[in-house]
Amino acid sequence: MRLVLGARLGAVLIGLAALSACRRSGEVAVVSQILAAPDDGQASRFSRRVIRGEHLHARPPEQIALRLVPGILVRLADDAELVVGDCRLGKDGEDTDDRMEKRSARCSLLNGSACFLLSSRSGRGEIEVNLPESRSLHAHGETLFTVKEAGAECLVTCVRGTIEVQMLGSGEPLQINGGYFCQLDARGATWGAATENATAQQAIVNCLSAQTILERLSASVFAGPLL
Repeated sequence: MRLVLGARLGAVLIGLAALSACRRSGEVAVVSQILAAPDDGQASRFSRRVIRGEHLHARPPEQIALRLVPGILVRLADDAELVVGDCRLGKDGEDTDDRMEKRSARCSLLNGSACFLLSSRSGRGEIEVNLPESRSLHAHGETLFTVKEAGAECLVTCVRGTIEVQMLGSGEPLQINGGYFCQLDARGATWGAATENATAQQAIVNCLSAQTILERLSASVFAGPLL
């Protein structure tokens, strides 16, 4: 699979978290960076920062791979639009090496498809994904899931772990475990096993493929300076 930001760039995107000067209550705010990589998937050292509130758009056939914080990776495709929100690292002590414990990220998916990968190898991770129509998703720990947002309709498929789906006025969130999907529309939510839904099955295949690429790129990325 080839990840590109634009025809002229012809490159893969991978987000790299860098620490900002903002610190509070044992946490540090994170500023993501996008690193361009050549088409063979090997990460380069050319990067730019992605500030909070920045709008990323993966125009077809482009795809974007982003690291919000270490251990929380995102792949955008199918005309996906995502706004980067507040991303933080909780730490133990003043040194950062090997002392990160809590990793959190927020973002808003406005349209298109996104695959989210949370790895527990980098500490306790959690993510909040805000969606149109006053919906939101929450996940933590070792989790892999994908979202297909199309305005009034949204398909959420959990590959591994558990995600919580919250809708306006729904009370308790709906929990979706690995191997299950949830279809959201104006009538509410319906869910079932992914084996019963061809679209959800394909979403799982695509997400597993994205996971392989995200992990390879993340492992090869240059770990830039701390700000």
